[in-house]
Parts: sequence; structure tokens; C-alpha cells
Amino acid sequence: MNKQKFNAINVFLLKEIICIFILISSIVFVISTTYNNFVAMNASEVPNISLNPVYIFLLFIILFTLLVRYYDFLGKINSNYLFFILLTIFILAGIYLVIFSDDYLRIADPGTTVDIARQFNKGDFSMLKAKSSYINEYPYQIYWISWLRVLLGINNSVRFLYWVNLVLSTISLIFIFLISKNILNQKETNLAVVLSFLFMPQLFNVLFVYANVISLTLFLGSSFFFIYSLKKNHSGNWIFLTDILLVMSYLLKNNYLIGIIAFFVTLLFVNLNIKKKILSILLILLMIFFANIFVGKYYSSQVTDSKFAFSSGVPKSAFIMMGLNEHGSKSGWFDNSTVELYKKHNFSSVETNKAANKKLENRISNFRQYPQNAVIFFGEKCITTWSDPTFQSLWNGPLPTWQGKLRTEIFKKIYSIDGNSKTSRLIRRISQFTIWTVLIGSLIMGYQVLVDKVKDNTAKTYIIFVCLFFIGGFLFHTFWETKAQYVYQYIIMLIPSAAMGIDILSKKSKRNKENKV
Repeated sequence: MNKQKFNAINVFLLKEIICIFILISSIVFVISTTYNNFVAMNASEVPNISLNPVYIFLLFIILFTLLVRYYDFLGKINSNYLFFILLTIFILAGIYLVIFSDDYLRIADPGTTVDIARQFNKGDFSMLKAKSSYINEYPYQIYWISWLRVLLGINNSVRFLYWVNLVLSTISLIFIFLISKNILNQKETNLAVVLSFLFMPQLFNVLFVYANVISLTLFLGSSFFFIYSLKKNHSGNWIFLTDILLVMSYLLKNNYLIGIIAFFVTLLFVNLNIKKKILSILLILLMIFFANIFVGKYYSSQVTDSKFAFSSGVPKSAFIMMGLNEHGSKSGWFDNSTVELYKKHNFSSVETNKAANKKLENRISNFRQYPQNAVIFFGEKCITTWSDPTFQSLWNGPLPTWQGKLRTEIFKKIYSIDGNSKTSRLIRRISQFTIWTVLIGSLIMGYQVLVDKVKDNTAKTYIIFVCLFFIGGFLFHTFWETKAQYVYQYIIMLIPSAAMGIDILSKKSKRNKENKV
């Protein structure tokens, strides 16, 4: 294939990707602006969907118009000073959450994995051989549990894990800032900084002891080094650090396989030596392969059984089956159907896979026979997934209904059971307006790439990368199991590209105003 044909194919693929992104992000924007999901602040985790009041959207239009009109003011502020001030406020708020939070972890994934890590640290690995154990059902959690073992080996308290999350969340914000400084001008960078700090899940997930926080940090780090590598004359010398951080984010949280796939596809559009592209892909695949071998051998040595191997666990088909389950307002959300099916078939991955596939066939057959059911089901699933402005970051906190204690008046207002406190509503609205701004800016930026108006190749590469990541996340959770908390990373990754879009909108608005004069 000659270079001209290859470039033509690349252009075609790029336009297709951006068109899909524009379509999907438009759907998410309509969902987010139309509906508001308040997840019940108790163990039931039931999404409560309501329509956004008209006055809220009108208020957003006023605020957004003011942002566009007075956007140039951001150019007068030193980016480093602005970032330092906001980061200080973020850290102080985070310190307050950590110090006054309850250190009780609910009996769900966070509490269960911490208990397993403590058990392993005591030298008790009997759970690895038990058919009915958590680790047998979800063997992929071994990397997260191993990370917890390291942390708990330093300090065995839950509060220490909160402190680690605060550090990781701070580093995430630093990476967003560094990405922005490498691809944006000063005004755009300042806007990206403000949006990243107004994105409330970043703060409140400090109290969420799960792999979501560290994997996002690692993924943002990999994104920064990818961009930095391309910025330095496309040398690609830093791209291998990108590979390492990508693999680490994936091993700790398997959903970041979407990020690895997005990275592989993005490499098609990057002006980088073909050998470095191939080496980068091979390095990622080899690191995953050898990590699995190493971890398997390590834990087999701990159970003193050379023939020990992790079970295959609950098969992937069962998770898709769960993602298509009908449960009223929780349709497609996580439930215990996967584990129940696994237990029913005596913890056999093969038999469970057969049973799950049979259920999937019946479900798909029903959708084919009654397509209106499919439209309603997937519509409701997307609404519950994408319309919670906090992405369950408040629900992940210390809930009294799950034995958590709210030690201060501020905590009682933040984690209001019915969400009707002024503080809780303010948090939700700030995050909601931030998400809407990010989606509008990203849509504008997607269009700019589509019409080939983005001339900075590094910025264009980042836009392609996050568009692919967003597309992958949307499609994945449309069919896989879902929760609102699973998708916040797809929004935060769009912030730098959104800032570019708002900058373009502001410039166009200014030109139109000058033309009228």
C-alpha cells in the first residue's frame, strides 16, 4: 500500500471516529441536561430519575454565556499561580474529608478487598483454594489486593488509605495541568484548571477505597507522557513510560483495557517511527503476559502448591448477561446474578459460561422480537449511567445506612440521606454545570477535528485519544454491567479538549460581535 492510500484511509477512519464521538457525546449531553439521577444513599443503590428543572438549564445558559463573553479575562491570570491556589484549596478540602471521615468500610468491594489484603498479610492464603471465595469469583482483583497489601503493610488503618487517595487525586490534577500546558494556550489552560477542580467526583472519591482512583491517576500519567513524547519532536523516547503506566492502570482496574485499545488505535494517526509503534504495542502485551505469570507463581508459592493456578472466575459472558438484566430503575446495573449463576454451576467457569450464553441468546431473541423493549431498556440504562452529576462519589462515602458515621455538621449536609440539603444540592449543581461545559466544549472540538481546523498535531492526537476512550467507555457500559461510578473517568479526560472548544467558541463570538459593529 502506497503512502497516499494509507493517508486516505487514515483520514477516513479519523472522520468516522470523530462522527461517532459527536453522536455519542451529543446523546450523553441530552441525557445529562434532561435528567438528574440521585442514587439512593443506602445499600439499595436505587437510581431515582427526575427531570432537570427548566430554571436550572436557564441558569446554566446565563453562566455559560458569561463564561464565553468574559473568557479573555482568564488570559490575565498566571496559570501556575491559579493552579497552586486551587490545588491548595483542594488539598485542604481533602484533608478535612480524611480527618473527619469515618474509617468504616462497607461490606462490598472496598471492605472485602481490604479484609482479604489484611488476611494475606498475616500469612493466611487459604482463601485462594476455597471455591466459594471472593478471589475465586473475581481473580482479576488480585492486583488491587496486592497493592492494598503494600499499603496496609506500611500502615494498617483505613484512614491511611484515604490519605493515599488524596495524594493520588492530587497527582491526577497535576497531570491534567501538565497535559493542558503542553497542548493549550494560557487561557485554555486556566479554563482546564478551573474545570478540573470544579469536577466534584475528583474530591469526594478520596474516600472511595477502590482501584478507580489509582487507575485514573496512572492513566492520566500515561496520557501526559504520551503527549510529552510527541511534543518533543515526535521522538517517542517517553512513550515506553506511557506503556508501563497504561499496563498498571489496566491491571489494577480492567476497564482501562479500553484505554489500551484507544492508545493502539491512536498510534495509527501518530507521526512516529513504525518500529517504536510496534515496540510500544509489544511491550504492553508482554508486560501483561509476564505480570500474570509472575503473580501466579508468587501466590502459588504462598499456598505451597506448585500446581496452584487462579480460577477463571465468573466468565465475561455472565457480566454481559448481567448488563442486559431487567431490574426496573437498576436495569443493567450490578447485581448478584453473576455470582449466583457461578455458584449454581458449582463454581465452574465453563458451565457458567454455557448457562450465561443461553440466557444471552434468550434476551437477544426477546430484543429482536420486541425491538421497542430494547430501545426502552438501553435508553433507561444510559440515563441511569450518565445523569448522576456526582457519579456516585457521594454514595461511595460514609453512609449511615451502611454503618458509617457522619462526625460533623458539614458531613451531615454533604451526605444528606435524601440529597435535599443546600450543600448537597450545591455540590451536585456545580458538578452538573461542569459536565455540561465539558461536553459542549468537547463537541465543538470534535467538529474542529472533523473539518480539519486543528493544526497542532499533538493537540489533535490527544483529542483523538480521548474521543476513542470516551466512545469505548460508552459502548462498553451500554452492554456490560454498569453503574454511574464506572464512567466518571471518561468525562474528566475530556477537560483539556473541552477548554480548546470553549476558546474557539469565545473567539467566534467575539468576531461576530465585531462584524456587527
